[in-house]
Amino acid sequence: MYDKLDFIQSKYEELSLKVSDPGRHRRSGGVAEAMRRKSARWKPIVQKYAEYKKVTESIREAKDILSDGGLGRGNA
Repeated sequence: MYDKLDFIQSKYEELSLKVSDPGRHRRSGGVAEAMRRKSARWKPIVQKYAEYKKVTESIREAKDILSDGGLGRGNA
């Protein structure tokens, strides 16, 4: 599942760069519009996945702190 989400995130970023290129819009006509629609469809997925990764990283950091003896125990 995470591999697929990483793939979607990568493709989303790639599409976002392509869509933001104004020269590409003139050259490709309907292709740019199709890319823009696909990018828009993936945006909520990519945003939630980024949020998930932040939360899991925060949890991992909190576990590391706890396993190192926690805070406020003279570990300064």
